[in-house]
Amino acid sequence: MGSNWNNLLSSYRNNGLYFLKNPEGTKNEFEKVAQQHGLKPFVINMQNVTRKQTFLRKMAAALNFPDCFGNNWDALFDSLTDLSWLEAGEYLILINNLHMLATRSPENFKFITQVFKAAADYWRSRKTPFYIVISEKHPVSGSLSHEGSPL
Repeated sequence: MGSNWNNLLSSYRNNGLYFLKNPEGTKNEFEKVAQQHGLKPFVINMQNVTRKQTFLRKMAAALNFPDCFGNNWDALFDSLTDLSWLEAGEYLILINNLHMLATRSPENFKFITQVFKAAADYWRSRKTPFYIVISEKHPVSGSLSHEGSPL
C-alpha cells in the first residue's frame, strides 16, 4: 500500500480524516497494514447509502456502538470518542462508497467530515492513533490526502 501509509500511520500526530483518491489494494491489504502498525482495522461499506439514518445505522453496526446509540451527529461523535467496548486502543477506519450520500446530501456529508475530524482531534489530544480514510475520488491532489493538504 506504499510509503504514504507508513508515513501516515507512524504517529498519532497524523490523526485525521483522509481521502484515498484512487482506491488501491484490497480489504486484506488494508487490514494487513493496520495490523503492522498495531491498529484495529474497520472496513465499512456505504454502497447505496443516501440518507443520514442509514449511514448512522451502518456506522453503529460496523463499530458495535452500544444499544443506547442515539442515531444523530452528537451520538456519532460521542461513540467515536469512546470506543471502549472495542478494546482496541488504536483505530484505522476505512469507509468505502460514500459518494452517493455525498452527492445527494452535501450538507450531511459536511457534518460527517466535521464529526470525523473532531473525533480525530479528540484522540490526538489523548495521544491515541485514530485515522479515518474515505476511499472515494475527492478534489484534492495526491493519492492519499489529508483533508485540506496532500501528504
